[in-house]
Amino acid sequence: HLPWRAGGILIFGGANGTGLELVKALVATHEHVTVVAAGDDAGRAAAALGATVVKGDLNDPAALKSVFTSAPFRAVVSVLAETHSSPSLDFAANKAVGDAAKDAGVPRFILLSAVGAGDSAGALPWYVHLGDKILGRDDFANVTRAEDYLRSLDLDLSVIRAGGLAGGAG
Repeated sequence: HLPWRAGGILIFGGANGTGLELVKALVATHEHVTVVAAGDDAGRAAAALGATVVKGDLNDPAALKSVFTSAPFRAVVSVLAETHSSPSLDFAANKAVGDAAKDAGVPRFILLSAVGAGDSAGALPWYVHLGDKILGRDDFANVTRAEDYLRSLDLDLSVIRAGGLAGGAG
């Protein structure tokens, strides 16, 4: 049981898609939401909803530290995911965010993962995993690595293995 902690919700991956839908839902319940965006334009939609937007570089530990110390946060949510044009955000970025959360003392971490990671690998049709192999990708292995690493940090972790998210409205 964790002691009560004041503060808002810090969201990585909240500038668009599923993450932006989460921002909408949280702002509608009057939560104080801060979205970490890579550039000036990236967080425009979240800011229009009433979220605070801060710049953050997932490859710069000092920049991440300043994000985590910019306000008190009671939870961090990661909706960071692999895209076909990016390096593995699933593991490297979630590792960096997890390390920063641990260092900042944010006790609660919620990871939007994927059906097909970890012990849910058998939940997907065989052709999904085959498609990963044909394309030379290892998305589910990277998501599993992220889940395992975050578990090792001894945070109050919730892993949500969603399937079939299309990034639109609920």
